[in-house]
Amino acid sequence: MATLERRIADLEQSSSAGGGPLTIIIRGMAPGELKEEIQALHDWKNGQRWGRQHGETERDLIDRASREVTRKDAGCCALLIADNWIEGRPGV
Repeated sequence: MATLERRIADLEQSSSAGGGPLTIIIRGMAPGELKEEIQALHDWKNGQRWGRQHGETERDLIDRASREVTRKDAGCCALLIADNWIEGRPGV
């Protein structure tokens, strides 16, 4: 775990020169499998969730979650796709 934390710290330090925090979107896919647009995201700790709002594009959802996610300092974060997430009932 210390190695992962060190790598994240290195990424945070290198991304700080770019002027903003880094957000990584993680989506599992199989070869030849087409996915629909993202409807929900959750943070890698599974504590925060964002559902797509009426009229909101996939890009808008990603941007909103990237702005609202709780970060340690100005560090990077990972958001995971929560395809079966229903308001009030996580189904990841």
